[in-house]
Amino acid sequence: MNWLEIANVAVVAFGVLGLVLAQITRTRKGRITASSIGLAGQPFWFVLAFSYESVGMILTVVIYTFAWAIGLITAIQEKKQ
Repeated sequence: MNWLEIANVAVVAFGVLGLVLAQITRTRKGRITASSIGLAGQPFWFVLAFSYESVGMILTVVIYTFAWAIGLITAIQEKKQ
């Protein structure tokens, strides 16, 4: 398995898991976990975007990275329930 195949598998795994957790969780810990998983998948998105030299995809990856980071920071800053 080459690095592009690994990146494709990781994108699906981290992306789906992060999105599902973000939608079903109601707790602070769940939001932190979802955002962390989403952020963990972003390097794999960058690998794919740069390997295909897709400017639109690169821009989308940057925006998604900021969105996951904002979610993580917001969840961390919440008072513990």
